[in-house]
Amino acid sequence: MRFRSMNFRTYVHATEDEDKVLQAIAFLLGDVEVKQVRSTGFYGNPITILEGKLDKDKQIKSFWEKLEDARPGIIKSIIRTLDSRIDNEGTFFVRFDKQKAYLGEYKLAEGQDVIETRWRVAVYPSKKEVTSRELKLFFEELTKRKKGNEEE
Repeated sequence: MRFRSMNFRTYVHATEDEDKVLQAIAFLLGDVEVKQVRSTGFYGNPITILEGKLDKDKQIKSFWEKLEDARPGIIKSIIRTLDSRIDNEGTFFVRFDKQKAYLGEYKLAEGQDVIETRWRVAVYPSKKEVTSRELKLFFEELTKRKKGNEEE
């Protein structure tokens, strides 16, 4: 299986330190180019949108390996909720806790204070069922490889 791309986005509100949010992104995704878009909230408050993209398959796969190394079992949590993380066009979504990432921890999240990631998988047809099946195979193989390496 091959990944086409991973897009990420997070919001920096007026009460947050942008440098700390950039550190959280760097912890989570490594050395990645981050674009900044300045915006204004409903009540006139300044908001900065930080976003970027990984588009190299090797870079994306190494992210998942690093994630499983740092938080054994997190991939199994993702597998358990996989179908709810994929839309009908086959886009795969994972949200990470922004505060925990700043503290050097990987934690899945559901709320608003997150680093959102959207993953495109190279499958045909690009549908939920096909993407789900291929991701399950990829993640199961990844966790087996990691487990096998630990036993050696």
